[in-house]
Amino acid sequence: MMVYTRDILRSNPHIFAKWLQLYDVTSALVGESDSINLLNLEVALQRVFGIDAEYVDDVAATEGLAALRDELTQTLYEQRILSQALITGALVPLPRYPIVFHFIC
Repeated sequence: MMVYTRDILRSNPHIFAKWLQLYDVTSALVGESDSINLLNLEVALQRVFGIDAEYVDDVAATEGLAALRDELTQTLYEQRILSQALITGALVPLPRYPIVFHFIC
């Protein structure tokens, strides 16, 4: 479902630019993501299948989903969300959590 959504948004540069503006504001307030977002997914799809306009058929192909799943388990795709309040004057390391991903069929 997320791959199909990515393909639809990317097919219209104006709509994708609007989504990116919204994402930029949201990520500035709360952090990038607690799960796979369209930008992370784009990187993973390109690394697994190469640069393409659409990826639904690649993922649907034999072993396509498994290859994408293997790629998404890498630390490159870890969660990057602000997971605790920032305390003024104290340097407290933020905990790191693994990325959460699932595929809805």
